[in-house]
Amino acid sequence: MCVAQVDAISGGIVSSGWDDTIRHGDGVTATGAAGLGGQPKCSGSSGDLVVVATGTDLVCFEGDGVKGTTPIEFCATAIAVSKGSDMVVVADDKNKIHVFSASGGALTKVSEVLGHTGIVYSLAFSPNGESLAAGDVKEVRVWNVADWSAEIKGKWQFHTSRITGVAWSADGKYIASCSGDEQVFIWWPEKKLRRLNYKFAHKGGCAGIDWIGEGKLVTSGNDGSVCEWDVSADMAEKFK
Repeated sequence: MCVAQVDAISGGIVSSGWDDTIRHGDGVTATGAAGLGGQPKCSGSSGDLVVVATGTDLVCFEGDGVKGTTPIEFCATAIAVSKGSDMVVVADDKNKIHVFSASGGALTKVSEVLGHTGIVYSLAFSPNGESLAAGDVKEVRVWNVADWSAEIKGKWQFHTSRITGVAWSADGKYIASCSGDEQVFIWWPEKKLRRLNYKFAHKGGCAGIDWIGEGKLVTSGNDGSVCEWDVSADMAEKFK
């Protein structure tokens, strides 16, 4: 059985697999499981809320069980949950981002974000929840959550393949992205034209990326490896 998605929650992890089941535990032992009703396509989490998309539904898992299921009529490609767990954004295969309000396991659609020219495969809210980074097939855009206007568009189009991960630094000043093109970029929203680029990060493409400290990244790749990066010296030189 393939484990398709893994999300961190307070004090443990939640995994969803191709056996149409979501499981939770302390990272060593599974302590509970629930049916998804379909195979997981993508997931996102914040705090104790995990949202998993199947081919027909968005499943909200919180605490120790499924709290609600919302039917959808699109194919989900990426999910992000806001820091306060009151907003969920879901990208689809028609280049749209669907915005839902979340409460008690119920998701209510409130808006759509349009403008991407390719399918969005990665989403991440900024630490303060005021911005959303979205990576499609070549471009990273930044959206203003207040009115869903584009804060940054048409500037960060240097990836040449599906953007598999976007991540904000803890202070919200920088965004890192990775892609199937084997590249890692670090972007500086304050100075949109300045960027760091690391080529050949993972043979066969990068699968995921996150910050693990000030000036430090972790990436995973299709080469079967996980790499830690200390980019603090490069950032100090480039972003000044």
